[in-house]
Amino acid sequence: MTQIKAGTSRRTFTKAAAWATPVIAAAATAPMAAASTEPPEEATSIGGTSTSPKVGNVGFIRPQGLDPNGNEGYFPNGQTFRLLSSDLDFDTIVTAIMGGTIVKLSDGEWLITPDDGVTSVNITFNSPVPGSYRLVSEGPVDPGQSWGGTVLP
Repeated sequence: MTQIKAGTSRRTFTKAAAWATPVIAAAATAPMAAASTEPPEEATSIGGTSTSPKVGNVGFIRPQGLDPNGNEGYFPNGQTFRLLSSDLDFDTIVTAIMGGTIVKLSDGEWLITPDDGVTSVNITFNSPVPGSYRLVSEGPVDPGQSWGGTVLP
């Protein structure tokens, strides 16, 4: 129970408590506000990462959306990529895809469609044969931009 000093009126105590309450409430929410992050903006460019296989012939392709400041940005609706290869059969060697789907269009040609709201698509593959590939943005962001890699067994 709170004790009030002699000579302090109930009205003075109530006023002091009323003034202190907003300060305490603001201080309690400050850490949450400081820890919050802004959601990503829509991508205006594409950054691509590709690597040759490492241990166990595993390779990796990762197109990533970038906002105007070079930070992660989510892919706009309708963004697609075309994966091209004359030597590799990605439909039988893709071991995982996160953030999108991959569909074979024809021999040596696959369509990658990012899921709604994602900032990157990760494609992991195992390569039993050597070859090269090219990932091409079909837009709407950076149509025609491409990234490539060489696969060594």
